[in-house]
Amino acid sequence: MASKRPGSDSVVCEPKKKCKHMTISVQQKVDLLRKLELKVFQCRAYANSTTLAHQLSMI
Repeated sequence: MASKRPGSDSVVCEPKKKCKHMTISVQQKVDLLRKLELKVFQCRAYANSTTLAHQLSMI
């Protein structure tokens, strides 16, 4: 049951629900890290290209 503030009808917080923990294999972790590394690389490349384009436009 959710708790309420005294004199109020609004709910302050919900009771804690049990979390279901999920285990993943080492290979899945490696795959996720590779995907993350690729996304970070793509973001950096995009940031560098926009910075370069901005610098060239200032010339």
